[in-house]
Amino acid sequence: YNLFSHMPMGYIHLSVLYNEDGLPNDYKITDANQLCADWFGLPCESFIGKYASEIYSDPGDKIQFLSDILVNGGYRELDEYFKRTDMYFHWIIYSPSENEIVGLFINSTETMKAHKALDRSEKLFKNVFANIPVGVEIYNKDGNLTDLNNKDMDIFGIEKKSDVIGVNIFSNPNIPLE
Repeated sequence: YNLFSHMPMGYIHLSVLYNEDGLPNDYKITDANQLCADWFGLPCESFIGKYASEIYSDPGDKIQFLSDILVNGGYRELDEYFKRTDMYFHWIIYSPSENEIVGLFINSTETMKAHKALDRSEKLFKNVFANIPVGVEIYNKDGNLTDLNNKDMDIFGIEKKSDVIGVNIFSNPNIPLE
């Protein structure tokens, strides 16, 4: 019974190989679960039992990354994009025993796409905010000024934002309380 075959995350197991000088120079994929294959967009038999040198034209960076885990211990986390399936994954990679590496990963595609959409939206807002030809002020729920655009600064003759940030709109005598 393979515990990892029923987990809601991808699993891959690697064995690191060394050259005659004792330096890591390749690794072999020894096991993976079906979710790994599904998310990679490849059947398990196309990579289980294969060496990195058979899969990648230059696996040097990957081998160095894994070697660092073997030498220094602990674990590493990273985010990776797979073009074949247009998916993003968050990895946790560690060494359970000498010369062995395990990678556990979850599908983070929706999260990454949401972050990218939010980033685009924020950039659009900042661009509009900075370039709109009217003065705009932003206040927090307590009535404190948190930001204003350049046009607003021009209208009111403000030289530095820091001079007015924090001013409370509710204490402005020109604005009635109601």
